[in-house]
Amino acid sequence: MQRSQVMVGGSATRSFVGDTAYSDVVTTAHTRRGPLALDASLGARFASRGGGRGVFGEASATLAVGERTVLFVAGGRYPTDPVSGSVAGRYVSGGVRLRLASPARLTTRTAMPTASRQGQPADGDPVAGVRLEVLPRPDGLVRLVLYVAGMSAGGVELAGDFTDWQPLQLRRSTEGMWEAVLAIPSGVHRLNLRIDGGGWIVPAGLTRAADDFGDEVGIMTVP
Repeated sequence: MQRSQVMVGGSATRSFVGDTAYSDVVTTAHTRRGPLALDASLGARFASRGGGRGVFGEASATLAVGERTVLFVAGGRYPTDPVSGSVAGRYVSGGVRLRLASPARLTTRTAMPTASRQGQPADGDPVAGVRLEVLPRPDGLVRLVLYVAGMSAGGVELAGDFTDWQPLQLRRSTEGMWEAVLAIPSGVHRLNLRIDGGGWIVPAGLTRAADDFGDEVGIMTVP
């Protein structure tokens, strides 16, 4: 749910990893005021068998200093992760993030797409014909399916917080459909896409939000 500059999300999950099972209820909040962005999450783990239990949460603040520099501070308590084998703990961190390359501007319109000369959306083109579907699988992986309608695409890349913002090439499954199967944690994630090396875009149907540097990204929720 988004109201004005505040975005709030929530999820309830039941997870099984081998003989371990647990339930998590998590709520998240994000807001931005000019160069300052605040994020927070609060969750509880219960009905757990080998996955720990209790309350956990995190909070972070980022401050953009120009177009290439961001100061950040974060802290909180994270739960046990049976997949990686880590146990619950607390942390505090801070630092500086530097952008070494100039960003590609993202599109913000929602009308029907107008193809560029190469057949893919260019910066400023609407992208309603590009739609992303999130399909969790029983084995814990997530299948991302991208539908590209009304344009010829030779290659599609995805980048998000779950890829450390490194571009990932999607695989063409059928004409106009691209996909990837990834291990993505449950929760709210940020991502964007590009087609044939063009500008980074946000697919139709995803909520748009500003990233740490003020550029737009899409918000995706994984159950």
